[in-house]
Amino acid sequence: MSVWRLHVHTREGGLGKYCLANNVIAMGWSFKELLNSSAPEEKDLREKVNGLNESWDDFVECAEANGYDFDCVLSLHDEVKPCDSVWLFVDDSYYVARISEQSHWRFSQEAREINAANQFTDIRWHYVGNKKDLIPPIIKNSFADDEKIFSRVLDYNVEGFSAWLLRALEDEQETIEPQNIWRILLRPGEDISKYCLANNVAAMGWSFKSLSEEDPELEKSVRNIKTWKDFLKCVEKYKYYKTLDGSLRRFHDEIKIGDVILMCSEDRYYYSVVTEKSQWRFNQDARNIDAANQLTDIYWKEIKNFSAIDTALYNQFHVVGKTFRRVYKNEIWNFILNSLKKN
Repeated sequence: MSVWRLHVHTREGGLGKYCLANNVIAMGWSFKELLNSSAPEEKDLREKVNGLNESWDDFVECAEANGYDFDCVLSLHDEVKPCDSVWLFVDDSYYVARISEQSHWRFSQEAREINAANQFTDIRWHYVGNKKDLIPPIIKNSFADDEKIFSRVLDYNVEGFSAWLLRALEDEQETIEPQNIWRILLRPGEDISKYCLANNVAAMGWSFKSLSEEDPELEKSVRNIKTWKDFLKCVEKYKYYKTLDGSLRRFHDEIKIGDVILMCSEDRYYYSVVTEKSQWRFNQDARNIDAANQLTDIYWKEIKNFSAIDTALYNQFHVVGKTFRRVYKNEIWNFILNSLKKN
């Protein structure tokens, strides 16, 4: 999932309000200068442009003939995909939308007069407002850049943030909170947490460590684990795993896009937001440190404003419990928001 920002200058024709009212992403390159032109040398191009609708090839031909540099329109047409999210800033308020399966590019003849002919349809905008503690700085800062009308926001945590925010807004919930907050508790003195930080994963055990001498046939099966079903089959055969710990089942079955994972490493505290790229895998190369069960594309950020007096968070890592569990302390989310705000 990618995150985009549409930076339209509302003082010039109210394009932001137009997008909101018409459920579209809209931008220029509309051949507005040809609307009232009667120059004979432009006759063929005028007729071609006047016939534009949903033929991308015709638009490209006209744009190149007119000398347009239309990189933003190319990004809109070629790179925006279903489930991507897009942010808009209008009248000091933020809006966000998810690209749907029905969304597609079109050239709107009716919008040429306000220079908004290049459009992406079926965009359901959601009002977010301008809450200081909710909007990540990277989103705010992206609207300070006037260089491009339409560009991608390159930040994995913002991808996850946008995903759970949209889920909350689409469900019409009154309060916006992360879907779930999880705590992964890794044994101190081992290198698993360092491994997680270095490899952008969340990792747990149940790795069938050192099986080659004990059970060569089972080792062969473990070496062939590709799916969760393969893993469960090996678990059933392995005498030391008579029952699979609930932590690992939660790790695989319950974690969702937009969830937040917390981790402690060497008395430093980290968080990450689960994105659509995150997926379970059994990593053979991590069996030797008992960290084969992994969730990929987990990009950790330190909670820099943490202090020992923040007992709600501190206690999650200093009270013995399950390796992977849900955290029910809502105030912990404030730490994460503050960390987003400072990064």
